[in-house]
Amino acid sequence: MKWILTAGFVAALGCGSASADLILTMQSKDLTVDPPRVEVEKIYLTADKLKLEPARAAAEEAGKKEAEGGKGEAAEAEHGENREETVIFRADRNLIWTIDPHSKSYLVFDRAYVQQLSGQMSEAMKEIQEQLAKLPEEQRKMVEQHMKEGMAPGAGPAKQPLFEMKNSGVKQTIGGQPCVRYDSYFEGEKSSEIWVAKSWDKATPEALQVFKKMAVFYRDLLAGSPMMQNVAGKAWGGLDQIDGVPVLIREYSGDTVTSEKKLETVEDRKLDPSTFEVPGGFTEKKLPGTEQMRGER
Repeated sequence: MKWILTAGFVAALGCGSASADLILTMQSKDLTVDPPRVEVEKIYLTADKLKLEPARAAAEEAGKKEAEGGKGEAAEAEHGENREETVIFRADRNLIWTIDPHSKSYLVFDRAYVQQLSGQMSEAMKEIQEQLAKLPEEQRKMVEQHMKEGMAPGAGPAKQPLFEMKNSGVKQTIGGQPCVRYDSYFEGEKSSEIWVAKSWDKATPEALQVFKKMAVFYRDLLAGSPMMQNVAGKAWGGLDQIDGVPVLIREYSGDTVTSEKKLETVEDRKLDPSTFEVPGGFTEKKLPGTEQMRGER
């Protein structure tokens, strides 16, 4: 899920006790295409709530600012209704909503959902293993090798992915702020580098405690599900070990940088509580079998 990468970028931002309503703007570059695709992402936050808007093209964002003339977050939310899913984290309710405006539906991501999805993945792997047992030995070994190489996450005996975050000690000035580089490793391979400043405008670790809550939410939620950690691990592993505000993150595939995200602006504005609610008239999507596992949200 694309939003996990954005959430992973900001998960390391927050710790402390002070809080404020803020709007963060990030520039995202997809370096796998030529020329690189440049997009703008918005993050709205309070002490215990967070909203991630889907990325929009940089040219579209510039046109929106000119047309709106500073109307506020309600206008920005309306502008997002024709784009991909929005994500809302509610620390006060211990859940995440992913909202699809096209189908006017939303998904509740909580412990019940993870347990159900993990169970379905386990059942699917069980069926695959039963089918493999019917194959000739040579063909079976070839398929099993492909699965071990990552074609089927979670195949074989479940294991906890290995995350590691290292302070490289390398320093660089970004946006006028002195930064230090952290290198993130997933199962021994470098997955990203994160440039961290002590603060960035109004974005201080103390002001962004909701990100810390979101990181803890994911860590606790996925702790008992190695299969789900294989899905989200690269985005989340080790991010709570960073001391400061990440202002630039580069994602790697092998030795190649595939994307960049840079913190551009921070706006201090009182946010309406409706910013962090599912829009009226939207229907909850459920995995088969989850209907009895939770009450109405």
